[in-house]
Amino acid sequence: MQGENTTMLREKLNLDLITQNGNKKYNITSTNRLQRIMRSRPIVILIHGYMETSDGVMVQALGTEFLKISDLNVFALDGRNVIGLEYLRSSTYVRFMGEELGRLLSGVIKRGQNASMITLIGHSLGAHVAGVAGEKVKQDTGHKDFFPNNGMSQPDCYLSTCDHSRAWELYAESINNPRRFPARKCDSWSEFQSGSCMKNEVSYMGINSRKGSSGLYFLTTGSASPFGLGAAGSG
Repeated sequence: MQGENTTMLREKLNLDLITQNGNKKYNITSTNRLQRIMRSRPIVILIHGYMETSDGVMVQALGTEFLKISDLNVFALDGRNVIGLEYLRSSTYVRFMGEELGRLLSGVIKRGQNASMITLIGHSLGAHVAGVAGEKVKQDTGHKDFFPNNGMSQPDCYLSTCDHSRAWELYAESINNPRRFPARKCDSWSEFQSGSCMKNEVSYMGINSRKGSSGLYFLTTGSASPFGLGAAGSG
């Protein structure tokens, strides 16, 4: 990107502090101010996807659940003015957004914040932004792949947009109900369904996912909230 264009894009990229009284918006270039806020507590940063915003349904759903947790600062990267109506053009800005966020977080870590106290959660294009930012600050990224209902068509979803959104709906439910989504390690959905993986290890999908054995993990969920089936969903 040309220097002038990069400066213009930075001016369009914001980071919202989510509070009970609404979002407080800071430009990504307000590094000193943001770094002072971000080093005081553990932080979660939510990153929306294509055609979404920092006050859209995904961020609202997850933000509401995270605000129930004390001693936590919740932020949302607002890329609505960078990720526009054209998907292919928007996707080219993923690396820019991730690098800008990563640069900010690197400064936060240098000022005393523990990298393990920073959680990045992205959906759709936002997941790619989170990955780039994580690489920038050398933060561990997930190596477990979870497949609720085989990861394809979700129960009672008749449009692909419903299937796509179900990912953050499940995650939102897990925030304050971390043991609702146990998943079974298995090589395939057909093996999971046959019961041949019943003795394999279990890992929790969502907020309670932890480092450990990488691989494929399968589970079933309900068709409406509450989605989590507990042990019954892990086969």
